[in-house]
Amino acid sequence: MASINQMPKVDEKIIFKCDKHSTIISEKLQSFYQEDEFFDTVLIAGSDCAKLQAHRVVLCALSEYFLQFFRRNQTGSKDNVVELKEIEASTLKLVIDFMYTGTIELSLGTVENLLRTASFLKLKTLADGCCELIENNIDYSNCLYWFRLAKELSLKSLKAKSLECTYINFEDISKEEEIMTLNENELKDLLFNDNPHGDFEIEVFLSMVKWINYDKVNREHLVFELLSMVRYWVLTPKFIVENRHSVCKTVESYELVCSWLQWHLSPETRTKDHANICLKPRIRPHKLAVVRSYYEDDDRKINIETFDSRKNAWSIEIENCLANKKSSFANIVIDDKLIVVGGLKGFEFQRSVECLDLKTFKWTDFPPMPRMRIYRCELVDLKEYLCAFGRHSFGMTNSISIDLYNFSTRTWREIEPPYCNLNEQNKLVGQNGMLYIFDFKNAYLQIYNAALNQWTYKRIKVDSLKDYGLAAVEGFVYVFGGHHTDNGGYVKNVQRYNLSNNSWCEMAPLPFLQATTVIKTKVFENKIIVSDSLNIAEYNIETDKWNTLNPISNSAWSGTFDIFDYNPNT
Repeated sequence: MASINQMPKVDEKIIFKCDKHSTIISEKLQSFYQEDEFFDTVLIAGSDCAKLQAHRVVLCALSEYFLQFFRRNQTGSKDNVVELKEIEASTLKLVIDFMYTGTIELSLGTVENLLRTASFLKLKTLADGCCELIENNIDYSNCLYWFRLAKELSLKSLKAKSLECTYINFEDISKEEEIMTLNENELKDLLFNDNPHGDFEIEVFLSMVKWINYDKVNREHLVFELLSMVRYWVLTPKFIVENRHSVCKTVESYELVCSWLQWHLSPETRTKDHANICLKPRIRPHKLAVVRSYYEDDDRKINIETFDSRKNAWSIEIENCLANKKSSFANIVIDDKLIVVGGLKGFEFQRSVECLDLKTFKWTDFPPMPRMRIYRCELVDLKEYLCAFGRHSFGMTNSISIDLYNFSTRTWREIEPPYCNLNEQNKLVGQNGMLYIFDFKNAYLQIYNAALNQWTYKRIKVDSLKDYGLAAVEGFVYVFGGHHTDNGGYVKNVQRYNLSNNSWCEMAPLPFLQATTVIKTKVFENKIIVSDSLNIAEYNIETDKWNTLNPISNSAWSGTFDIFDYNPNT
């Protein structure tokens, strides 16, 4: 028998938490549904008025539509019938099954009906799943169709994704019949909203004219309104004169087009910077490309490969564009210019810097680096400067250094960090003229302001990693994957570091296993392209979601690798 001292005190209280509580409730509700027990709601679906039963609490928990419906109808009546004749019974049955189980089979053949139903019922979880499937399968052939559906159902993410694909392929899509069948609001949203159209302002104008002529009787009254939305400052005076008859149908339209020409020909316009006069011009959508170096027959060569979003495939755009036969060089693409730095020619290391203009395909020489890089030269774009980082001496543990090239003055300068010694596991990223050097080994972040030639540093709390990728976006730095320095184990984690408050946040993990020790990134507006030289994916900063692209060609590669925006015709 227990002693009095072992008995619990009368006023002792504890909080007991059942870890399986939510699981038990979920399983019980599924059991009641499968056994047709305790139903309190009848749903009338489809034109044939098929009857389906469910539990009101489940419907209200997951569907904002049902929640508001039953709140409005709390009159004390026992009539629990809900008519949904606009929804097919078979589709509604699938949706109700999902509400109980959280599982549903989605395919491109059925996803539209399910998305319409989920949007009508305001069932966000299912709508998000449908949109994710569609977004992962948007291409040249269907992007305009999904744009129309997204606009109809007010689906922001799906609309943005379909518009992005449309703009990338706009030059071809503008010639298709489907664009002629858009209604007035769809056309305005496609042609004249704030999303980028690249350098396709002429195609925008011609598409507008074709759309009007497609149904002239019902659309001609919109000419002046649509003309008022055209970004005339991007059009040339010659183009305006040649096409004025196609839109000058009224006095108002004629006067508007004349004002375009007057603006172009006025002395003020010709002498001032257009960027200070115009509204923000449309931004050219990126054409994703990679530059990779190869060994072939003991020679090194560089290929540039581009991504075709319509085919979801890669192809070689420029083959063997290296000027001199050398190895162990570094390369980067900045403003359609391929810059090749250093390297090994024969048995001698080089300090040379060469530049290939990807528009004219002409090579020029830069002034040589003050220190040659003999190991792992890393290049970072700092807008007005090019940063070269790496080892410059044999056998010396403290031989890691930084050199900056000033594009304006065409001069190099040596930069020495004042705080922690640099090491070969340091990773660098640049943003708005600021250089961020992460040292996960010593838990340091060193920050260099190139314009002011000033250093600052922070202590950071991080796991010890190497071979990770970095990307800087508006006050945040994203860390992609890597290997543990102690056991070499691969990490798929994505971490976001807040530069202002020195805090970390876990994001959606990488969608692929790291094939190599090289992870490269490229920021395009609200997306970050991440690749390990074979696998490649888009990370959406706003939604924290990944879209895996078709892998880069399986050609054997070795050495340098970079992602860039390829615009040969700009």
